[in-house]
Amino acid sequence: MDYNLKFLPINNAHAIVECIIFVEFLPVFSHAVRQKLVGLAPRLKDELPKSEPKNVVEHTIIITPEGPKTHVREELSGIELQRFRTDGNLEWMLRTTENIISVHCLDYTRWENVWDTAKKYLEAAFEQIQESGSFVNAIGIKYIDRFVYQDDVKNYKVSDLFSENTELLANKLFNSGPLWHSHIGWFEKIDGIDFPCLNQVNIDATYADFSGLKKPVTTIEHTAILNADEYKRDISSFIEYEDKNDENSKFDKMIFILHNINKEVLISLLNVDLKQKINISNANDT
Repeated sequence: MDYNLKFLPINNAHAIVECIIFVEFLPVFSHAVRQKLVGLAPRLKDELPKSEPKNVVEHTIIITPEGPKTHVREELSGIELQRFRTDGNLEWMLRTTENIISVHCLDYTRWENVWDTAKKYLEAAFEQIQESGSFVNAIGIKYIDRFVYQDDVKNYKVSDLFSENTELLANKLFNSGPLWHSHIGWFEKIDGIDFPCLNQVNIDATYADFSGLKKPVTTIEHTAILNADEYKRDISSFIEYEDKNDENSKFDKMIFILHNINKEVLISLLNVDLKQKINISNANDT
């Protein structure tokens, strides 16, 4: 244990509980396209062996002379492809819905490794929606980080986790106990990107049970979203390479930017000790 730290990341080397990379499309996928996405199951069976098609239930109320009648229709919405660790906990998931394709990593190691795997799953899904008629509405990344308080609760201080100089928390919270919530959001312009980036930071400070012990836990959810809705571009325009010698597509570069924005948010939020603990000092670190 790091006895000089009152808060510790949920994992030894980092605080990441889950990393989600997602693309939202409009209009929603047709039934035929959803069936193509469900067809990913055999292709990715070795990597994501558990598959579960998902349906959405639609209720329609029709007014007739005899009174209202309810019509229920069940429609295929997408699929979840999953891999579990030996302890039974979810490790990776590819999820498709009526208009979203997302990859979820719940066993984070290093960004390069995570992105290599996530990219493989996303590209497999993108192949199924070529010429689908749905354009990219948004591209995003979401990180969920968690820190656990180790000391006596009577000594709890928000400043043992967060910098008192951060612009992302209200000053009032630094006089709070172990139960509080913060939500902030803003748009920013990213150099080299046509689309505005929406940042959303939700922080919950609550209690959780650890082997029968009740401990204060702080969860940071940061989502960075590039809003592309005005441009109506097919996914093919994002995954193309601008130069034949280029190692990264436009989509790769956008995800790298969003990944670094997440680190910038954590750098702004955390105090010096916690930044050293999880080894982030600038947005170019991995």
